[in-house]
Amino acid sequence: MDSTVHSDIIEVEEYVVKTNQNFQYWLPDLKLTEADKKLLLNPLGWLNDNIINAAQQLLKQSCPEILGFQDVTCGVALSFNVEHNEFVQILNNCNGHWLTVTTIGFPHPIVSVYDSVYRSAGKHVKSQVASLLYSNAPKIRLNFIDSQVQAGGKIQEKFFMIKRK
Repeated sequence: MDSTVHSDIIEVEEYVVKTNQNFQYWLPDLKLTEADKKLLLNPLGWLNDNIINAAQQLLKQSCPEILGFQDVTCGVALSFNVEHNEFVQILNNCNGHWLTVTTIGFPHPIVSVYDSVYRSAGKHVKSQVASLLYSNAPKIRLNFIDSQVQAGGKIQEKFFMIKRK
């Protein structure tokens, strides 16, 4: 039997990522920059990873007994540390929308979802929850808890958990 291997040669373009090394911190202990501050103050600004991580850091400081509050960028690569106990975690649905999941008050593997816009979870949110639980259960139940539904055409979520200096 004669087998033939087919291959293609592709050209790889070189991309250079430039970072602004001259940024100034607004709240250094929370790793928030002046650009983050402008986002928070802009009525049309969207919350970014830095702002959500800062909010989670403040929540963790206020409630150290609650697990979770992992860096939200772990969700992109599904690289969360597995949570074996009750936890709270803010997730991004990959469309710029943030939601909160928690196992507090429910037996494993039931997860409560607090979302001000959607009443179902997309594939990426489900994958992030599975990454957090890394469960051997055949199914993970997601309970969507009634929460205030956002009005208007633009999806905006603002909350100010930033300490005043």
